[in-house]
Amino acid sequence: YFYGLDKKEFQQMFFKNYLKLAKENDLPLIIHARDAFDDIFKIADEIENRYKDDIREKKPLVIRDEKTASGRVHVGSLRSASLHGLVSEILTERGIANTFYFEINDFDPMDGMPVYLDEKTYRPFMGKPLYTIPAPSLGEANGNAENFAEYFGVEYADIIKEIGFDPKIYRGRELYISGKMNEVIRDAL
Repeated sequence: YFYGLDKKEFQQMFFKNYLKLAKENDLPLIIHARDAFDDIFKIADEIENRYKDDIREKKPLVIRDEKTASGRVHVGSLRSASLHGLVSEILTERGIANTFYFEINDFDPMDGMPVYLDEKTYRPFMGKPLYTIPAPSLGEANGNAENFAEYFGVEYADIIKEIGFDPKIYRGRELYISGKMNEVIRDAL
């Protein structure tokens, strides 16, 4: 971050690609991290300290991220998934058992109209859960998706995997429909 010519998120994206290439090609990794080194390890250090008892007892930690699948995801949204993925990798390298989960949030209602969709077709679905809305047919390979959320959620999950992370992916509706969220919702209300 020393020169400040590029945004931190942009530099972090390139850093992740650099890590991926080194890993894929079994090459040594040389890191020149001026003013960014602390960012890379700070969260992992905090997690390791906060959960030291669980770690000592060999209980796996859960690293979790999510994205509402309400349309195409801006590249800046990868910051969150990359951050969680890096924390998981650092913990793994330290011998700390963990699982990285990624939720495709498909239970939220449609609350905005992406400009690339036909408003006349999709306006009637406003306020309905994303998994109940038909998938668009925008000509891409994922045009066979079973619903709106799957169309955009899988697109994003594929990108996360493409940049080198391998989270366990699940859908939010699974938790709500199964009743697993009922008690938490009662507590919140």
